[in-house]
Order: sequence, then C-alpha cells, then structure tokens
Amino acid sequence: MRTRTCAELAVDDGAPILDAQADSVMNDLGTEPIGVGKREFLIDHVVIDRSGHRRMLATEPLSAQRFKGLKYLYGPPPDAWVVEGRVHQCSTCGLLALPTNHKQARTAWCEAETCPRDTPLSTSYDASNVQVLRTPLRLLVALPGRTERIALRTLRAAGFLVRPVGAVLGNYLVSGRGEPDRRMRVYDRMQPGPLAERALVDRVSLVVVPEQLLTTQAGYRDGFDAALPPGADVRLVSATDIATAAHAG
Repeated sequence: MRTRTCAELAVDDGAPILDAQADSVMNDLGTEPIGVGKREFLIDHVVIDRSGHRRMLATEPLSAQRFKGLKYLYGPPPDAWVVEGRVHQCSTCGLLALPTNHKQARTAWCEAETCPRDTPLSTSYDASNVQVLRTPLRLLVALPGRTERIALRTLRAAGFLVRPVGAVLGNYLVSGRGEPDRRMRVYDRMQPGPLAERALVDRVSLVVVPEQLLTTQAGYRDGFDAALPPGADVRLVSATDIATAAHAG
C-alpha cells in the first residue's frame, strides 16, 4: 500500500504528480460560485454508494446535479482498501480506512495516517456498490477540506474578512482589523519540505496545517522553514492559531 509520503514525493519530469492531477481538476472547476459548490461536494463525498445516490436524487437535487457533473472523478475503490468485499471510512478524516478485523467496526489504519487508532469507523459499504473519489482529490482536496473549514470559521469569528482569491480554488485573501492583507491556503501534507515549495508556487504567506502535524511530527516546522528561500514571507501556522497569526501580520 502506497503511503502519503510516497504519493507526495512522486514526480514526473520534476513536477509533483499528485499536485498536477489535482490542479487540473480544480482549474476545470473554475472559481465562480458553481465551482466552489462542486469543490465543497468533493470534500463532503469521498465515497458514494447506490443508496446515497438514490437519496440525493430524492431529497438533495442540487447534490445530485453536482454529482452528475463530477461523476468522472470517481471510480471503483482501490483494491488495497477493500477488505472482504467491504470499503470503510475513517470517522476522523473521512478518507478510506482499514478495520481491525471483519467483526469489529474500528479503525486499524486510514489514508490520513495520523488519525487515532481503534476508533469506530464512520461507514462501511459493499465495495461492489460504491464509487470512490480519485486519490489526488482525496488527499489534496477532501483531506485538508475539514481543516480549511475550521480555519475559515476561526478567522471569521475573530472579525476577519476571508474571500477566495486567484485562479485556483482554495486560496483565500484574509483582510480586516487594520491588518495587512494576507494570502492563505490550508494544506495537510506529511512532508514539510515539498509543502514549503508548494506554498511558494501558490504564492501564499499563511500556510495552515492541522495542529497535530506541528505537535506530533518532530522537526516539521524546521523542515518547512529550511526549504524556504532566505527572506521568504511565508508563515506556517495551525488552523487553531490562524487568527493570531493573521493579527500579527
């Protein structure tokens, strides 16, 4: 089974493969409200089964319409995540998970790799009846999506104005409270060096990550800072500390 680190470090002609694939989809979605809504759908729907699709058709026509236009981004579940004909979701990150055993609906491992173990699984599906979001979108859109929502709520509760900016979904301009405007993006990546390089590509000055990456991954901040060029105006912060960082300018 390929780890997140392997996925993040995979390159083709020097370019990160995972980023290129996710960027292609995000560019196609565009930054208009309809594109924002489609991205939100992908964050919320890592796995879709037949009953869920029928429910959308009956009670969530907007979701059903979005899925119709996004169905090409889904496919059969990867074999590595199918256990005795079932596919499971982690209750913490929402990505694919492996159970402790077929009799216990508890998490032994998940795609995020950092979630608590032995916690109840979110949902279990018949693998023959599900469609799963493509790997680049699970790891680079759905996974950081939950942290992004925490960061946005925190900033708005602190009185900041946050609005999308640029040509790619996921970049935000943070302004207000008399502070200089800052460009922000939320990530969830295991490797701090490539993350710093990606932040420079995205031209953001506030790089937001889940707090556990900074508290449990030894050397994460040092690895990030070491990968930045001298004088780079880029700050690494957790989602819970983002309001303080934005206030500091």
